[in-house]
This record gives sequence, C-alpha cells and structure tokens, in this order.
Amino acid sequence: MLAGADRQTLRFRQVRLIYETISGQLMERECPMDDATPIIADRKPCILELEPGEYYYCTCGRSKGQPFCDGSHAGTSFSPLQFTVAEKKRMALCACKHTGNAPQCDGTHSKL
Repeated sequence: MLAGADRQTLRFRQVRLIYETISGQLMERECPMDDATPIIADRKPCILELEPGEYYYCTCGRSKGQPFCDGSHAGTSFSPLQFTVAEKKRMALCACKHTGNAPQCDGTHSKL
C-alpha cells in the first residue's frame, strides 16, 4: 500500500501511442486519449485529382482511407465533413486535421 502522500502524487495519464513515418523513419509519440483532438494522419496534404461528386472528408484522422472517411470515427465526437466538387479539379486536402479551411490544406501542418 502507498503512504498517503505517495498516493496523492500518483497520477495516471491515458495516452495512445501514435506511429508516424517522418523523414523515412518510424517515430513513436504519445497522444492524449480524448476524442476532441484529431489524430494527425500525415504532415503533408493529400494532393488529389477529384472528379465531380460528393465526398466525405475524415475529420478525426482515424480513417485508413485518408483523406476520406471510412467510419472509424464511430464512438467519438467526430463526424465526416461532406463537400461537393462541381467540376474536375486538383485539390490539396488536409491530412494533419488541424487546418482552418477544411477540407483544404492551409499549411498548418508546418507548425505542428
């Protein structure tokens, strides 16, 4: 059993380990376990040629089909962002999930 003072200073922090490939090296980092903070899927945008149609952008970062939603947000406070492309165009979609202009990249990844 821990003494009273030791028991008071003992704190547990829930974290999940995130594995990212940065500059060709697999890096491990801790990420707080809350569903209000999106996971950084990548630190560069997904540059895609999109056909006209309706798309669902992943806002949580958990989707295996980045940058699009695959339903991995289930059980969190996140939901996909629906957007429409009127004509075929090339777009840079945010993968860090911290853009101020979702779903488009605004360069925020360079500050994370």
